[in-house]
Amino acid sequence: MAMNEPVSSWTLSVTILRAENIRSSDFWSESDCYITLTLPPAIVFKTNTVANNKNPEWNQSFNFRLHNNFQTTLQIKLYDEDLLFDDLIQTIRFDISTLTVGKREIKEFAIQPQGKLWIAFDLKESDRKVASPFKGLHSGKEVVSYWKLNVTVLKAKTSSSSDYFSESDYYVTLCLPTATASAFNTTTVHNKCNPVWNETFTFRVPSHLKNVLEIKLHDEDPISHDDIISTVLFDLNNLTLGKKERIAFNLNSETTDQICIQLEMLHSEEPSCEYLSNGILMAGPFSVLDISVDNLLNNYDFLGKIIKVHGACPENQSLSAKEITKLRFYVNRDLETELGVASSAVDTTSSSTRLQPLRPEDTSKVSLVIDQDTVDLKVETHEWVHDQIAVRLDFDIPQQEKESLKKRKLIVGQNMQKLFGLASPPSPDQVPIIALVGSGGGSRAMTGLFGSLKSLKEINVLDTVSYITGVSGSTWTMAALSKEANWSLDGIDSTIAQIRKEISKNLLSLFSLENLEYYKQELEKKNNEGHIVSDTDVAGLLFEHVIFGKKIISTLSEQQKTVNQGQNPFPIYTAVNMKENIGCEPEAEWCEFTPYEVGFQKYGAFVRTEDFGSQFFLGHLIKKLPEVRIPYLIGIWSSFFSVNLVQLFQVATGEPQSRPDIQQTEPENEPSTLDTQLFDSSTAVSRFISDCVKNRPISSKVYNFMNGLFLHSNYNTHSNFTAWKETHPDAFPNLLTPRDSILHLIDSGLVINIGCAPVLRPEREVDVIIVFDNSWHPDNIFKEIQQTAVHCKDHDIPFPHIDFTTVEGEPQREVYIFEDKDNPRAPIVIHFPLVNISFRHFKQPGVKRETAEEIKAGEVDVCSSESPYTTENISYSEEDFDTLVNLTAYNVANNKESIIETLNKILKSKMTVEI
Repeated sequence: MAMNEPVSSWTLSVTILRAENIRSSDFWSESDCYITLTLPPAIVFKTNTVANNKNPEWNQSFNFRLHNNFQTTLQIKLYDEDLLFDDLIQTIRFDISTLTVGKREIKEFAIQPQGKLWIAFDLKESDRKVASPFKGLHSGKEVVSYWKLNVTVLKAKTSSSSDYFSESDYYVTLCLPTATASAFNTTTVHNKCNPVWNETFTFRVPSHLKNVLEIKLHDEDPISHDDIISTVLFDLNNLTLGKKERIAFNLNSETTDQICIQLEMLHSEEPSCEYLSNGILMAGPFSVLDISVDNLLNNYDFLGKIIKVHGACPENQSLSAKEITKLRFYVNRDLETELGVASSAVDTTSSSTRLQPLRPEDTSKVSLVIDQDTVDLKVETHEWVHDQIAVRLDFDIPQQEKESLKKRKLIVGQNMQKLFGLASPPSPDQVPIIALVGSGGGSRAMTGLFGSLKSLKEINVLDTVSYITGVSGSTWTMAALSKEANWSLDGIDSTIAQIRKEISKNLLSLFSLENLEYYKQELEKKNNEGHIVSDTDVAGLLFEHVIFGKKIISTLSEQQKTVNQGQNPFPIYTAVNMKENIGCEPEAEWCEFTPYEVGFQKYGAFVRTEDFGSQFFLGHLIKKLPEVRIPYLIGIWSSFFSVNLVQLFQVATGEPQSRPDIQQTEPENEPSTLDTQLFDSSTAVSRFISDCVKNRPISSKVYNFMNGLFLHSNYNTHSNFTAWKETHPDAFPNLLTPRDSILHLIDSGLVINIGCAPVLRPEREVDVIIVFDNSWHPDNIFKEIQQTAVHCKDHDIPFPHIDFTTVEGEPQREVYIFEDKDNPRAPIVIHFPLVNISFRHFKQPGVKRETAEEIKAGEVDVCSSESPYTTENISYSEEDFDTLVNLTAYNVANNKESIIETLNKILKSKMTVEI
């Protein structure tokens, strides 16, 4: 599929026709054959069983809906059904990307030893094509009805045991996160390789949600942790209502081990419920759960114990004081859950009881048997008094950004009138939207972007720009400029002068006793405010000293003053949330930060900037925390460059191997206050900082504002998800970010070192992207553009088609203009790599270098390991700082005509009259 085509979907119809000469493994009869079709990770279909026939005929069709790229393997398995265990006759793996769209193809497969199987494939492209993957998706309510699911765990067959001296002790867990917050367990069958359970469990399944059942086979171990033998995922959407289906799931692709499960989905008479949804995320009914613990506290043995409510926020609360007679939890009342008592947060409950889905307003009694005594607890549910959801579930840009852009267009139109000598300014609809994109690269990226912006201002182009976005080091430039309300009008030169002074100071001052004490006090303050404190906070305080040289008390939301009149380009800062599940390729989810909102366009979830870092559950703000200062955000945006501080720390302290004297106060898997670390009064603060800066890349820990939300049943049909890749995290909905209580945000330069992603959103309608790429890739100045093109292809985002083989074979240029005439929806990209070409010979455009001093000034090294601008160098001399500013400013000024000609061209295309 061409990467610039509109978003499409396909329907794959697979018809199991017939087979012949299938050898039977039965002594007294022919085989009882059936076939399963699996599209990893969770789509499974099963034919009927044709009994006692070596030439079975099925003629059964199954439809798969495919989206975007479909390079996925279809697994076809032929079984012989048996009363005890079904025999796997053969597994076939078929690459469906080899099929031709619109053509019905019948394939013949060989079945050992002499059999054959015929299957028909019909791949059709759907008629529906849209320009934006999220057009028409807005926040609204969906009526969710319920089904009743009966799951019977029948038996399993395994070929080996993980125990040395006996057979395995098997049990099965069933987890359906959309229905119950805690798993169901079968009994343990001891010392059996082929255990039989015949145990049935019932789930209340909500419609419209992505319901994926997790089936796990465990081997119980009384000494150490139980072993997970295999995990099977099954999408309940594949079941037929009212029909019992017996499925043999393969446990290991290299063996015939299997587990047999019977599933039956039935209609339920339960009344429906309203969920809030944006077509990707679903917010269930939100309630307060109050548990009176008077009876527990009457017994001193319970002081310090933990009350657990699975799936609640928080999940664990301590019985820490007799004065506290009631514990408050926040719950999705649609979920079945479990209430219990445990000795600690990591221990299993010593006594527990299951709670069925709750009513909005209810009072009940729950009994726990503890040490042979029955203790009654009063449980109350209440509607949340603050009914308004605090997470914006939508894919459009916020209204405040629209208002800022509307005002900016008027200013841009007036400036384009002057720039192009128009009789009148273009109308707002005719004004092209131009975005500036900065790169990562630490101090080099910051300094280079200053030079580029300075030159854009001088050639009157900066005043035609509507957006500015950056990665890592370029966010330092943006943050420094945004201290001034009118920075693009008159603040660039003064900011450059301030940064020039700071960047040239001796960075060993970072670790002075005075600064170390300052870091300690600031971290303790952030901790006391209720925020999670992580390594990036240390990095942020260090960068605060590097960039600003003083305490910065401003916040990101205060930058609203820079755009509320449209007076400056609208800033968008970036980070990525890393998903690194075992067995999956890593996924980086782009998170954007603006003065108005922070959020993920992938999920269509945004919160007010001043609320970022506060605690949310099911879209509701349950604990408001103070907004964090800009330096802490810089620590997130620039986490990759914290490694450079290690070298400085080693020089300053002489103790690179020392470890901080810390106390472990909380389990590692729990959200903590000071990242599971407390300062001892005798501990050197420098040792704590050493521990932090040794990690590269380091990630932040922030409360997840999507916590508790579920995915819509159709989430994987949208192009922001690459669920078609069977090893991609997007293919596993139970493991995606809404299931996490904590976000792990890191420097987005670790993924793509230019920040194009936010301005490629179709809702922002950007026409021209000017990229200032100060990445350190001397051997491949197109690396970041190439990675951006791949990102766009994977997500069906319009982007110019670029023949990289051709441009890489040509002599380097100061600017490249990439335009795709065959795809008018793709923006024009003006790419400025970090190169020194004509600057060597010209001190200004058209003015040659003549004196020895001038010639020497043109010998700027931006490609060798001896360069002063390599990534590991954080500080520059004032001379080196000036030289890099001058180089990047020159490259822009020397290509003024190319920039203006491109902007003039796009303006003409949007205007109805000739200029």
